[in-house]
Amino acid sequence: MPKILDACCGAKMFWFDRENPDVVYMDERRLETTLCDWREDLRKGFAECFRVLRPDGVLVFKWSEAQVPLKEILPLVGHKALFGERRSRKHWIVFMKGDDK
Repeated sequence: MPKILDACCGAKMFWFDRENPDVVYMDERRLETTLCDWREDLRKGFAECFRVLRPDGVLVFKWSEAQVPLKEILPLVGHKALFGERRSRKHWIVFMKGDDK
């Protein structure tokens, strides 16, 4: 049974082992589209990630502010961030599933 869910892996460019058997890669896009209701899509995506995450499980989230600032994304998560790193427009943030909703 896989231990890691990569919900938005894209080209898997962050993975050193792109064929790791412990990972389920969910992002298998074959087309590009422009989203109008992206906030609700992200909110539902975060909710689903936390739904399938084990209790005390960890969600690692990366965001680039190329188009949308991080401050518009964090309220959609539904959980408090534990810690992270901000460098220029790229951010890494870690959340833990718990009673912090």
